[in-house]
Amino acid sequence: MNSTIDLKNFKHKMIINIRWSDMDAIGHVNNATYLTYLEEARICYLNDVITWDSKVDGIILASVNINYKKPIYFNQKIEILTRCSKIGGKSFELEYVMINELSEIICDGKTVMVYYNYQSNNSEIIPDKFRSLLNTFENKN
Repeated sequence: MNSTIDLKNFKHKMIINIRWSDMDAIGHVNNATYLTYLEEARICYLNDVITWDSKVDGIILASVNINYKKPIYFNQKIEILTRCSKIGGKSFELEYVMINELSEIICDGKTVMVYYNYQSNNSEIIPDKFRSLLNTFENKN
């Protein structure tokens, strides 16, 4: 993601509850746990936007990138903003911004998701209905 992030471009939001088990020996959330937070945000986004059924709509993670800005500490209120920034033929990109209660950016990131058929073990063209729901939510029609 670029260095200037316009939070108004993100319509989907969810709160993350920081668990004690997320902490590392240094006293902040372990960097690997951020991946779990993004996964939770991604699933929440898909459930809210397309009413995702993992048995029907196979989606796999192809790529992930996180830019760490500030640490997260126990008992902080963290919000994750998610948006679909690009839809291709067989894949789509989700962008994320994690902010704290002061609206400071904790991290930003991006994942590339591939529409996948688990029975044939192949990627597939994103169905029109799936594409339409993403575009409608993101006002890209």
